[in-house]
Amino acid sequence: MKESMKKIFTTVVTSIIIALLAVNAQMPADLSKQNTISTSILQEQVVLNTDRNLYAASEPIRFMATYFNNSGDKDLDWSKVLYVELIRPDGVAQAQGKYTLGKQGTSGTIVIPSKTLSGTYYLKAYTKWMRNFPVDQYAYKKIKVVNATNFNVSSFETEVEEGINLTDETWEENNQVILSTDKEIYAQREGVKLIISQSLQTPEEFDYQVSVIKKGTKKFTSLTPVAQQKQVAKQAAYLPEISGLTLSGQVVATNSREAVSGADVHLSLLNHQSYFGSFKSKNDGSFYFNFPLSNDEYDFFISAHKDNMELNIKLDNDFCQRKVNIETEAFSILPEEKELIEQLIVDAQLNKIYEKELTRKKENLEDTTTISFYGTPKRVVLMSDYIELPALEEFLLEIIPEVYVNYNKGIPEIKPSKFSTFQNYPFLVMVDNIPLTNISEFLNAKPKDLDRIELIDKSYIIGDMKYSGVINAISKERDMASVELPENSMFFNFQLYANDKEPFNASDYFSDNSQIPDRRYCLYWNPYLDLNSENKAEIDFSTSDLKGTYEVVVKIISKYNRKVSYAITEFSVE
Repeated sequence: MKESMKKIFTTVVTSIIIALLAVNAQMPADLSKQNTISTSILQEQVVLNTDRNLYAASEPIRFMATYFNNSGDKDLDWSKVLYVELIRPDGVAQAQGKYTLGKQGTSGTIVIPSKTLSGTYYLKAYTKWMRNFPVDQYAYKKIKVVNATNFNVSSFETEVEEGINLTDETWEENNQVILSTDKEIYAQREGVKLIISQSLQTPEEFDYQVSVIKKGTKKFTSLTPVAQQKQVAKQAAYLPEISGLTLSGQVVATNSREAVSGADVHLSLLNHQSYFGSFKSKNDGSFYFNFPLSNDEYDFFISAHKDNMELNIKLDNDFCQRKVNIETEAFSILPEEKELIEQLIVDAQLNKIYEKELTRKKENLEDTTTISFYGTPKRVVLMSDYIELPALEEFLLEIIPEVYVNYNKGIPEIKPSKFSTFQNYPFLVMVDNIPLTNISEFLNAKPKDLDRIELIDKSYIIGDMKYSGVINAISKERDMASVELPENSMFFNFQLYANDKEPFNASDYFSDNSQIPDRRYCLYWNPYLDLNSENKAEIDFSTSDLKGTYEVVVKIISKYNRKVSYAITEFSVE
């Protein structure tokens, strides 16, 4: 019976996923005429772990997020993006990042801003689908931050929208996982060999994470939300990101504020030709764009057009904006922490200074060339190859016979000269990767301000939009050749995936960089430890310049009930 129900559930969810992926991978397609699905179909859960619990401002937090859902199908594809924030107890974000989410979960780093005040903070993690549920179902991890230059303790008043009660669940020590090092005492910058073996009857049912950290910086607890009865909306306001990061929003009429369906929404990546998306707004005015895998923040341009209507574009917030308040005890430094924290804040300053030196040595020149979203154009016309003509329309007539300018009731149109399958659809006309609906503005561009014109003179489909071809004029100064921007448009900055490079790498200290101080408090971090066929693992790492006692901590996480246990051993650096 259970197996039968599981098959039915898997079939239903698979059908939804197919519907989501239909039409084009640029965005989730219509799920229904109302663009909604039921929240009862699936629930997700994330468990957070970090390399340690005590940090200095400007340090990276290494985290691992284990992902679960209640489908009973481990191979079910659902959310592909995890949102991670470092927040104060009142929910105000100090740092934010987006990370690719796989079946195992994800791992990464999020850097504590240098101006963060000393205090208790939380890592918060969730998917876009989880935003349909109460915020106490998100994942939380409590950490302590100390600031070397500003030791004022963070304080704040809150207007509580959703209160969260979290309790510490103490891990149990697992004596079936055995840890041993080749020595008990090491010198500074000496190699360490760690051997991990386990005698669990079903080792494949667990995930293993390893951190080697300064003693006193780790707590062996997990935060568990106190169960609260909170109502969940039946219809999902947020669709799952099943194929990667999405941008969503709504088109509304400027005067009436009513939703506008059938508007052509265009999204362009500025200063790069690698991304362009088109979407026709749905019945409720909504639109969705799916982004390629890319890191860092970028400037985008978005526009909407329908007849001669005045439109407003409302973009959804990418991170959760609901106010929360976590009951947290007053920040304090325990007597046994005082010496460790004093050393930590000094070392953090040293690391910050020498991080710039390491980064400078590792920098490479980036390749600024990008492939256009339409790939290799059929023809590229360099303006410098021809005598200067005063008007772009004349240049098209003389040099680019594949297209011509047609006037329909006095309004110019770009048309393909030869037959096209989508002959009756418009040409996609662009300047610097920004689409123009007013062709008169395109023709006003001065040939002397353009570097080249790229052309595709055959039928072209982007999302659910059809074009009879593409013509893209690239200006010399990337300033759109002084062409006026389309109406109903705006620029905005959007964070794609986190630039997940750690500030320090242990190997940077042991070659030509031997004079750079190595003040790491985390000597080794592996969120995905693989055991060999004998259920063992051998790990090599090096000590730093810091003397003292270190802990090797292996976290054992059940794939089924999410409980965490740990194994631990110690060694000294003298």
